[in-house]
Amino acid sequence: MLVNGQPKATAEYIQATSRVGRSSPGLVCTVLNWARPRDVSHYERFEHYHATFYQHVEALSVTPFAARALDRDLVDAHLLTADPAISAIGDCARYPSAHHPGAVRLESVQNSVDHARSVAARLAGKPAPYDKLPWFWSDQGDLRVQMCGLSQESDDVVFRGDPQSGKFSVLRYCGDRLTAVETVNHPAEHMTMRKILTLGGTLTRAQAADPAFKLASALPVATPAPKVAPPPIADPSKDG
Repeated sequence: MLVNGQPKATAEYIQATSRVGRSSPGLVCTVLNWARPRDVSHYERFEHYHATFYQHVEALSVTPFAARALDRDLVDAHLLTADPAISAIGDCARYPSAHHPGAVRLESVQNSVDHARSVAARLAGKPAPYDKLPWFWSDQGDLRVQMCGLSQESDDVVFRGDPQSGKFSVLRYCGDRLTAVETVNHPAEHMTMRKILTLGGTLTRAQAADPAFKLASALPVATPAPKVAPPPIADPSKDG
C-alpha cells in the first residue's frame, strides 16, 4: 500500500494501513511532502509515532484475535473490564454468555443495544448479570432470515416445514438441548422460538419436525411470584 501524505486523523491512517498484512505479508510505504509542515513533523517523529499510536486504540485491527488483544476486551457477567471503572459493550466486548459454554463476541444491533441497557441499569443502581438471548436478522432479496440462539453449539439439525415453499425453520440441537433456530419468511415462528429459548424451554426432535405441533405449548409455565401481605395500617388513635 502506498500512502500519499500524512492523513489528518490518526484513526484514518490506522484504519487504512492496518488492512495490509491481515491474511498474508504486506508492505506499507509512506510518501511525504517536505513542503507540508504536518508531513515534515511526521517524518521527524516517524519511529516514535508508529511505536505509540496504538496506546489508546484497540490493536485487533493489526493482529486479529491476538491473545493479548482479546484479553483486553474480556469482560465479566456485568460487562466490566479488569478496571472496575471501565465497561465494554457491543462489538468490542467478549463476555460470558448463558447461551454458550465459553466467552463470546457478537456483532449485532441487538447485542449492542442490550449491552448498553444492562450497563445503564447497573449505573442506575440495578445491577444484574447480562443473560440476553442473542438474535439476528437479515433480508436477502425476498427472503426474511431471522435467527435466535447460537448455532455454533449444535450437532444435529431438524427442518420444520418445506424449504421448497420458501417458508420454513431450521432447529439446531446439541444433544437433547435446543441451541438455536433459524427461520425463513416466518416471523411469527421466530418470535415464539425466541420466547422458548429465552425462558429455557426446548422441543423434542419429533415435536420440532411436526408442523402441526403448536409451538406455544412448549413455552415453560412461569411460576407466579408469592403474594406478600401488605403491612397493617397503624391506628392514629392509638399513638402515644
